[in-house]
Amino acid sequence: LAQASGSSHWLKCKPFRLERPFCATVFLMELETMGIEVEFRSLSGDVILEVSFEASACGHQVKERVANKLGVSCVEFQLVYGGQFLCGLGSMSDLVGDQTSVSLTLISRSLEQAYQAVIDEYYNMAVAAFPSKLLHGEGKIEALSFVRATLATQVAVGYEKPPVSMKDMETMYIKNLRGRGFVDESGCFTEDSFKEYQRSTKGKNNSVEAEILLLEGEIACLLGKLSQEDADRIFGESRARANKELHDRLETLHKRQADDDDDDDDDDD
Repeated sequence: LAQASGSSHWLKCKPFRLERPFCATVFLMELETMGIEVEFRSLSGDVILEVSFEASACGHQVKERVANKLGVSCVEFQLVYGGQFLCGLGSMSDLVGDQTSVSLTLISRSLEQAYQAVIDEYYNMAVAAFPSKLLHGEGKIEALSFVRATLATQVAVGYEKPPVSMKDMETMYIKNLRGRGFVDESGCFTEDSFKEYQRSTKGKNNSVEAEILLLEGEIACLLGKLSQEDADRIFGESRARANKELHDRLETLHKRQADDDDDDDDDDD
């Protein structure tokens, strides 16, 4: 993940081991026009970590910096202010506004808790953005609308589109979802089937932490809140792998077609 940049950034810390359950309070004070000093304190009042960031620093930069120093994953804790979480793609100023002195709470969570939380967030976003129009479709997600938006955002962040029409891709996608039992006869996801589907997309070699970051990126994409820089950071590796697999498949198909053409020529002779 990207690191906070700028010569004004500095950090010092005392040896500390994060134990679960753990809760600490973070005190933020404005240093200069664009600088915020962050003091992490334990419940006993001991200063654990002091870091300075620009007010424009993104949440993922803040969390990654803290995680590196505490020796934990950045998805294993949350920063909360006024009942709101510090979003990985939002800035410090988005959360605290013009406050010159505020406190945040750092709350630890297991990777499984973090994974379930992001899946719940994904469902809440999807059911609000793509609600079923059926009379008894409360809590259901219209699969076709979701699929269309998903395919569009994949192309937007650099995943290459197979050489078929978007309509054909949508049809194949929906057919696959129905065949696997995720979409019902009305063409909708239920809450349970949508969450089960999201869990099913985790790659065999993908860690839970990496999967959480990918899901957070997908949510941001669908909400139109993902910059190209963040798209490259989140999807760069998986995008390159997916595009290579597509190229390999196409190359294999082209080779088979060429071999078939050669066989036809031999038969004509």
